[in-house]
Amino acid sequence: MTGKLRRNSHKCPGCGAQIWPTDDLRTHEEFDGDGSNLTPVGRVMNFCERLLLSMYIEGFARSSPHKLGQGIFIADGLLALFGTVAPMKRRFVSWWQQMTTQLNSRGQFLPS
Repeated sequence: MTGKLRRNSHKCPGCGAQIWPTDDLRTHEEFDGDGSNLTPVGRVMNFCERLLLSMYIEGFARSSPHKLGQGIFIADGLLALFGTVAPMKRRFVSWWQQMTTQLNSRGQFLPS
């Protein structure tokens, strides 16, 4: 996926705090030190499922792009990203647009 997520930590230019790639998910904002954390865990799981699906698609696009137009991928559950991980949807959409543009330019198409 193309995005501005960094692989390693870096310093916040405003306050100097250490920032990690996982901070972009913002699930730490929903963490409850005294209660259930099913909501942030569910959000991370949902995001990881979408990420894994996109990596499968990208893998096929690299190794066997002609097969992408012959198959389908099924995602169980919600396709939307809610709460703190919702901004990641823009990155998924941007990635999808780049993927379809690249494949279309080579005469290969994703299922519609």
